[in-house]
Amino acid sequence: MKRMPLLFAALAPFAALAAQDSNQKVDQQELKDDYRVTRILGAEIHGGDGSPIGMVEDVIFGLDGNVDSLLVQRDVNTVDAIAASGDATEESAEQGWENTEAGTERSAGRKELAERDATRADAEVEREQGADIVDAGRIDREDSGAEAGDAFASLRWTDVSYDAGEEILRMNGDAASMQSVADDQPGEEKAGAAIRASRLVGLEVHLSDERSFGEVEDVLIDSRSGKASAIVVDSMEFFDKERYALPVNLEGIDMQDESLSLQLTRQNVKDMGEFEMEEVLSRQ
Repeated sequence: MKRMPLLFAALAPFAALAAQDSNQKVDQQELKDDYRVTRILGAEIHGGDGSPIGMVEDVIFGLDGNVDSLLVQRDVNTVDAIAASGDATEESAEQGWENTEAGTERSAGRKELAERDATRADAEVEREQGADIVDAGRIDREDSGAEAGDAFASLRWTDVSYDAGEEILRMNGDAASMQSVADDQPGEEKAGAAIRASRLVGLEVHLSDERSFGEVEDVLIDSRSGKASAIVVDSMEFFDKERYALPVNLEGIDMQDESLSLQLTRQNVKDMGEFEMEEVLSRQ
């Protein structure tokens, strides 16, 4: 009997957390300006001069829901050529020579970018299909048009501006601000402190009183704070699909089980009402 108070004391924090999560709700009207992560995956990134310099391979979330960074697939030779041509142009302005050579180099870089852009037509089709570009929790890169010389880079969310209408990210600085990474798995994810959006979309969703309630269809990002604002979940009710915008809890992810557990009951979800994503995000 003496152990009972200790047991209750140990369980109290978990009970309080569950109660707190179950009381969380998503105000759908506050989501109207938010971004869909499935539209950002595969989107082009343009440099300061408007030229495409890469595409979004993935969006990296911290466990607190904040967007830590973007994983970018780029062509090292192309980016270096653009940077070199820019340096040469600046130097020629000071020294009064090499203008012709710099212009030729810049034109060559842009021609190479145009050729790369043409090979990515298949990737553009996949991106417009939203979550369909995610296969087994990873982006299918076979049709992305990747060529020899491609490499990965990390880019901070605060270094870009997203145009939801054109589905293009524009860099606030230049390509040199991207940090090269050795592979396509950021260090934060390897350390278990982050999660890729491509792995989050498609996860099975468990509720506190029901397993396999639905599947993650999308993740919404607050356009002002850069933090995940809602998890969009599709649930099959008999032969009808119902969609809900649920509170974010990335700590409930179990990648071995390929699932996301939320401390919500089925009734909690029903009380929130269905989410008409296309209507709420009509501007996108």
